[in-house]
Amino acid sequence: MPAVEAVQPESCPNHSIWFEFDQEVVRQTPDNPTAAGIVELDKYLQEPLLKRTEDPLKWWHARRNIYPLLFHYVLKRHNLVATSVPCERIFSKAGYTLNDRRRRLTPKKVSQLLFISCNSDI
Repeated sequence: MPAVEAVQPESCPNHSIWFEFDQEVVRQTPDNPTAAGIVELDKYLQEPLLKRTEDPLKWWHARRNIYPLLFHYVLKRHNLVATSVPCERIFSKAGYTLNDRRRRLTPKKVSQLLFISCNSDI
């Protein structure tokens, strides 16, 4: 995750209009990345839910500067399979696995065989 940068109050002279603002930012900025992540997550959880018709990718793009740590995570993890093909392949493999000669396999064994079959390159 990218590091959270703190604003240095020394960058503005004491008489600057931004001096008090910078002081407040420094007071409210967490000292460590874990705390920054927790604060960011809490703020995100206070957001209202999106409508079903809204585009979550546009929402995240518009708020990438508000939630920089979460946005970085969303870019890596926010992916959806837009097809049912992988699911259909698993059902087909299950049908091939459970043939007349293998009807006595336990559900756990069938699950293990399907897992190995779907995750192997053979």
